[in-house]
Amino acid sequence: MTKREAADRLYNRVMQYVSDEDSVQARQFLPMALAAYQRVDDLDRDGHYHVAVLELVNENPSGARAHADTILAEEPDHLFGLATAAQAEMKMGNEREGLAFFRRFLEVYDTESRRALPEYAEHSLVIPAIREEALQAVRDP
Repeated sequence: MTKREAADRLYNRVMQYVSDEDSVQARQFLPMALAAYQRVDDLDRDGHYHVAVLELVNENPSGARAHADTILAEEPDHLFGLATAAQAEMKMGNEREGLAFFRRFLEVYDTESRRALPEYAEHSLVIPAIREEALQAVRDP
């Protein structure tokens, strides 16, 4: 198993616990998942997305924002970069900036979601949920 595969397994485990609302188990595996990603050389966009999500779960929105920025520096309209930047800004209390990222997410959604990116395929069930979150945030600021 590669370092990335080990990190991804821990990410999936944490996300399953979050989905199951098992915060005790999620908190137990969260530091291990973050440490595993630190051992991976040259994270791709999907890896940065995973770390951003883990940082949001870890209540570290500035860490999440840093990984979102890395994604957006490479792909300015990347849905996961825009979404995690929006979520991080909202958690930091920067509603205006968060809403701006959610609006941009919605502006590029149709075009961007049709791109054949591996990370979009891997997280295909998450993308519509993020879209709903963005719509809700923009509707009810």
